[in-house]
Formats: sequence, C-alpha cells, structure tokens
Amino acid sequence: MLELRPHQVEVVEKINKGFEDGHRAQLLYAPTGFGKTEVAISLMQEIADKRQRVAMVMDRIVLVNQTSTRLARYQIQHGVMQAVGQPNQYPPRAVPNSARRHAG
Repeated sequence: MLELRPHQVEVVEKINKGFEDGHRAQLLYAPTGFGKTEVAISLMQEIADKRQRVAMVMDRIVLVNQTSTRLARYQIQHGVMQAVGQPNQYPPRAVPNSARRHAG
C-alpha cells in the first residue's frame, strides 16, 4: 500500500485544492528524491477510485519501466504503451476510437 510522507501529503492536498478551484493544468516540480512519482501515483489512484480514466505520460523509457514497477509494488492494475523497450507484463489497455481520431 502506498503511504505518502508528510511533505507529499501536503503537495497532494494543494494539487487537489487547485483542481477544486478550477485549475485544470498544474505542474509539480521538485528535486530528485522528493517522491514525485509517488505523488503522481497517489493522485492517479484517487481518480481511478472514482472510476475515471487517468494516464501518465513520460518522455523516458526508463521512467516508464520504473513507474510500472512501482505501480506493481503497490498492486495497482495498469497498462503500459511504449514504442520501444522491453516487453512489459502489463498489457496496454484499449484506446477508445475517439482518442485515436485525435491522436495524430
């Protein structure tokens, strides 16, 4: 089970407050070791618990693999879609037709 540290809980609360205040796009930047991935996983889990779709986009394959490993550690069901890299034990989820129409 994912347990956040106090400074991470504070950030999650601030981000949630931002969403409540109507800020749809927010950016979290923090130093290495802060736990940004855990913060993102916590936020994604909150959204998934509401039966809403959520995605995390990364620009480095190594980050995809590291995040997938963390999600598996927390027993969070997920899919991975990436262009290259080693096969993942978690198959990608289906992409709805509406998303495919806008993808390109």
